Amino acid sequence: MNIESILISLILPVILLIQAFKLYRPSITGWFGEWRVRSILGRLNSNQFSCFHDVLLPINGETTQIDHIVLAGDRCFVIETKARDGWIFGSAYDKAWTQSLNEWSHFQFQNPMHQNYKHVLAVKNAVGSMPVIGVVVFTRGSLMGERIDSVLHLSELKQYLLEHTPLDSGSHDGSVQSLMGAMIMGKGAHKTHVRKLQKIYGGRWRVPVAHGMVVTAIGLFLFGLFPLQVYHEVRPQQQANSQYEADRHGSLDRQRRIELKEQQRRETALLEDRKNAAFSKWWKPPDQCSSAKGKWMLEQCSDLKSRKLAEFEELLSSGKITLPEPKM
Repeated sequence: MNIESILISLILPVILLIQAFKLYRPSITGWFGEWRVRSILGRLNSNQFSCFHDVLLPINGETTQIDHIVLAGDRCFVIETKARDGWIFGSAYDKAWTQSLNEWSHFQFQNPMHQNYKHVLAVKNAVGSMPVIGVVVFTRGSLMGERIDSVLHLSELKQYLLEHTPLDSGSHDGSVQSLMGAMIMGKGAHKTHVRKLQKIYGGRWRVPVAHGMVVTAIGLFLFGLFPLQVYHEVRPQQQANSQYEADRHGSLDRQRRIELKEQQRRETALLEDRKNAAFSKWWKPPDQCSSAKGKWMLEQCSDLKSRKLAEFEELLSSGKITLPEPKM
């Protein structure tokens, strides 16, 4: 296996897969964070808590997507999930919060409490007079600075819900029915909502490009393996042809190349001798040229010989004249 095959079948696919993973990572991280929150909510008492996930609700002629809604007794919790690494800094009134990965890497993102406010309004429209509480849950990273009551780490979510849900708060079946009646169902509606967000905030190209990288990586990997399988089944004549091609492209050592050049030179000289002998037999110069003197006469004879030589070459190419066999 040569270096080109290694590069095509191994290195390039690995590079493409790494780049594809970087494009997939935001979607994968977000999905995994929501799955972890869903797992925590699934451990709650189903008789006391009613949980909904990935909910699409209408608001002011638009749609908004809500990660999780929990109805418990006489109140409702609207949960926004964030899966960000590093240290998280921000207050309730900041327009943007800061994610710090290290001393040099700092990124700002929209205040998730402000982002969740639109979700809270949509849920209030759906459930009526029931109190609605917005909650932000970080599944990763560390919350720094002064803590906000409704901004939690994943490990604090279950205890928060239990502490803020009165035991004798009554039934919420009516609110559940109202919420379910307001939900927009169907994968088509969710896809339309996602496309609108991508059109506003960008990033629509990320997943298709990542898909293309994965397909290309698989194709390169298979393309690199295929010659290896064929190589062991190649016929002797094909092996000889392969060796000949390798020789042509300079894989012979220096001594072998010198021998080939010398052989080619001898063959060229032999061919020229045969052509000269055939030409001399085909055309005899006139006597005037044999004893020509003076510049003008010599030029005339030289021009005549050139024309005859061209005519000879044409007859030789058409097969009307054949070269004599080489002398052994």
